[in-house]
Amino acid sequence: MVALFFTGGPAVAQPVHKFVSVQAPARTVATDLSQLLTDKRPRLALYRSDQTATYVGGNPRLVEDAVYFWELFLLGLRIPYEIVDDHAMSGRIDRDWDIVVMPAAEALSDRQKRRLREYVERGGNLIVSGRFGVFDEEGNRKGGDFFRSMLGSEYVENVPSQPFGYLQSLTGRGPVSAGVDPGFQLNIAAQQPLVAARPVNALGLGRVVTYQPADQAAFDSLTTAVYNQKGDGRVLWTRFHAHEVSREDTQQYMWQRLVVNAMVDMVGGLSVSVAPWPNAAPMALSVAALPTVGFDPLSFMNGTQQLLDMLETARVPASFYLTSTELSSLNDLRNRLIEMGEVGLTAESDRVLKGQPMEIQRERILRAKRDMGIETFHGVYPPGGFFDGNTLRVLDDLDVDYLILPGLSSWSPGEVDWWKYVDYRETIEEAEVPEEPQIELFVPGQDAAASRSNAPQPPAPRVEPDRVISVSIIEGAAPSFEETYRLVRDVNGHYVLPYYPETYSARSVSAADFERTIARARKERAWIATVSDAVIWWRQRQSIRPLVVSTSGQELHIDVHNDSESVVDGAVLEIKMGKEQFRNMRVAGGDGVARFNEETGVMNVHLPTLDIGVRRVVLTWDRR
Repeated sequence: MVALFFTGGPAVAQPVHKFVSVQAPARTVATDLSQLLTDKRPRLALYRSDQTATYVGGNPRLVEDAVYFWELFLLGLRIPYEIVDDHAMSGRIDRDWDIVVMPAAEALSDRQKRRLREYVERGGNLIVSGRFGVFDEEGNRKGGDFFRSMLGSEYVENVPSQPFGYLQSLTGRGPVSAGVDPGFQLNIAAQQPLVAARPVNALGLGRVVTYQPADQAAFDSLTTAVYNQKGDGRVLWTRFHAHEVSREDTQQYMWQRLVVNAMVDMVGGLSVSVAPWPNAAPMALSVAALPTVGFDPLSFMNGTQQLLDMLETARVPASFYLTSTELSSLNDLRNRLIEMGEVGLTAESDRVLKGQPMEIQRERILRAKRDMGIETFHGVYPPGGFFDGNTLRVLDDLDVDYLILPGLSSWSPGEVDWWKYVDYRETIEEAEVPEEPQIELFVPGQDAAASRSNAPQPPAPRVEPDRVISVSIIEGAAPSFEETYRLVRDVNGHYVLPYYPETYSARSVSAADFERTIARARKERAWIATVSDAVIWWRQRQSIRPLVVSTSGQELHIDVHNDSESVVDGAVLEIKMGKEQFRNMRVAGGDGVARFNEETGVMNVHLPTLDIGVRRVVLTWDRR
């Protein structure tokens, strides 16, 4: 065995996202991995399966690639580790290892399986990927019995292949969810072959979302990410390997955040995060009234009146995205809409914005604003949900709060980068094109200051449009509003419920489904708000950074940084203290309330008001 430690410069840490590394405080979450960082010998082992590389067919570089990317990740986190081989798994596994990482560990002998089972039951922890233990040491298929015993899930092989890859959503609940956007969808490369798990006693970390809608029903109740507690130990499994997750920045952050959370939970470390919604609500719900492309105006107006009646009865707000032609002469209806929530815009619904020059898109949106006769509007819904880079550039110029769209990669507010949607048929002003930063040339023997003074002055920095806040309309995930509500609630997400007034009559099945869903949300204390309020909260939450200052005995000191531009109401810190047993936790000074959530095992610290700047929160408790 060879022990490897982090010794180099910043280059080796490049695969690790800046908000996951030990060098920079993360947004909304602080975790403690010191148990893996400070010991004299490595507390983590990285297993390289020669048996899998030799006897399991398919990609001959699979094991090498999977282990290599894990090495980069561990080096970036500065976690010392040992690389171990098949022999190390055949004897009694070293109890000094808190975690054994086993990428592509598909071929295992009966003896190795027995040793791994003993290791986990006595408090060891595994992070595994691939078809875990499905083959013996010579590559003969052995079935999924070992998989089920270790992961509390059925091993499912007979699923439709996904040759172009698939999406794995992530839950916002559970011990590994801190800082993960609820419902975020990881973009996974094609798996050869694709297998899945059906959790029985384990926690499924999300659901599979296919690119081919016809295949979606076959993946109901299945997942490719599972977290299970077995005996005194824990096991994290994914069908995919680390290098098979999209390299896009947000994708990597969510994946790495998930893995680090699992490590913290495995070693009993401290985790402090900001709850996704105000006052630790189980989810957020926003009603969005939307027109369909080419709708009948009379039916739309009648349906809108009926929707307003239902909203008034339920006493909930909504967000209305309307075209100007229907409201320009109906002042009473317009005022009623404003009283019931907020009014957004959409351009004339007979044709989409996508594919039109920037000037035309700008004029269509501005004309809708003028004809609507309102001074302030909030979000914009592009007709049919179709948009391009020009749409985003216009919205940035007009300081629009957000863009509401169907089918985004997360069930919580996010961002859309205009540069990824540029229409290259358009002429883009040079001032808007992002430019790679230039590194100053160093000449040996020349003084750095002199070099700077003689160098030509750089041009003025180019201005790149800001990213536009995006909100995902959730439809098609389930056959009804109520079933979709349940899916979003299970991941602690934001359900933007799309209601098309001209389609649903007052006594239709969909209208009754809508009323049941709203009643259930109120009963379960979901946070029901307009889309703008949800966006404002999410921006504020993303500006809250908890930082653990010290912990000792029965006292925990946390600095909570509010980097937003306003006071935040309703913030809640979710504190997980691993194996620490405590009771009667309280906030020193009484400026806050600590409540233990029996369902999640998390201590919720409610901070009614969080001023701009830094606030020191001191928690004390009694040991059990």
